[in-house]
Amino acid sequence: MKKLLITCCLLPLIAFVNLSTANTIEASANLNDDETIPGGWTSFRTDISEEAIESFSLAFYGHVGVVYRPIAVSSQVVAGTHYRFFCNTREVYPNAPTYPTMVSIYVPLNGPPHITGIKRLN
Repeated sequence: MKKLLITCCLLPLIAFVNLSTANTIEASANLNDDETIPGGWTSFRTDISEEAIESFSLAFYGHVGVVYRPIAVSSQVVAGTHYRFFCNTREVYPNAPTYPTMVSIYVPLNGPPHITGIKRLN
């Protein structure tokens, strides 16, 4: 009798937990590329927004000697916006080879964008 009573009490709880877990899995499966977890990075995209290109251009204003051509971008919204640009990079001299780099740029809420890192990729 005790086993039956315990089973009857726990069965609705087990069903509730399974339903909650299923709803969480379903909700996360329905996220598309534009929806990210707050503070998380987006997937890299090759369709770079005008806002991202403008931030890239402003951050590199006045830099000479190397040309960075953004190919894809990922972003993270925090107190401002972080961008990671995958770039084709070439130094400015005849027959210079092109190589991949990852350029990190931070755009604060108030103030100009600035470069936080440039890493040559292998």
